[in-house]
Amino acid sequence: MTKTNLSDLKEFAREKIGADEYPDDFHIYDEAKCDKCGVVPFEVNLEHQNCGSPVDFHGTIWLQCSVCGEKQEYLSILVEGGKLINTEQCKCKCDNTTFYVASCDRIEVWDGQPSFFDEGVVVGKCSNCGSMVRIAMTD
Repeated sequence: MTKTNLSDLKEFAREKIGADEYPDDFHIYDEAKCDKCGVVPFEVNLEHQNCGSPVDFHGTIWLQCSVCGEKQEYLSILVEGGKLINTEQCKCKCDNTTFYVASCDRIEVWDGQPSFFDEGVVVGKCSNCGSMVRIAMTD
C-alpha cells in the first residue's frame, strides 16, 4: 500500500485546535492506525451521548479499517448516567465514507512542565477528494 502524505491533515488539526495561539503548550498529533494494516482510511462512526456541551464531544468514536474490516474504538468520553442519543457515520461532501483520521491534543504547560490535558480535536481527510473535516472536539 502506498504511503499517503498527511502533512496537510496535521496542519488542519493544529489549526482547528488553535495550536499557534498556545506556542508554549505541547500539541500531540497522532494518526489513527489499524493494528493489522497501519495508517489507512477508516469508516468513522460516532455514538453521541446526551451529556456535556453542544460543542464538546461525549460518546464513542469507532473506526472500521477500509482494508481488513477490523473495527476499533478510537476515542471514548462517557459520562456516568449518560445515554446514547444517536449515531452518525461521517460522510464527505463527495459522498465518500472513508477518511484518514488523526487527533491533536493540547497539553498545558505550567512552570515549564507538561501539566494536564486542555483540549483536543479529531480530524479526517477524505480518502477520495482530500477534503478535511473536523470530526469532534474534546475538552
